Amino acid sequence: VWLASKNIKTPRPTKKLSERWLGPFEVIKKIGSHAYHLKLPQKWKSVHPVFHVSLLEPVKQSAIPN
Repeated sequence: VWLASKNIKTPRPTKKLSERWLGPFEVIKKIGSHAYHLKLPQKWKSVHPVFHVSLLEPVKQSAIPN
């Protein structure tokens, strides 16, 4: 899934220049009906890995085959 970057601090000088979506990330498990536990990179160990579905977007497969 893609993760919305609006609550994630990035090294960019302004939010306007940052990517809107980060990832893609692997979903480890669904928690309840509105949250997912994601496998985040090791450098993000200060970020809690559980996110609400409103911050996630499924990865769309390319319509063009390899």
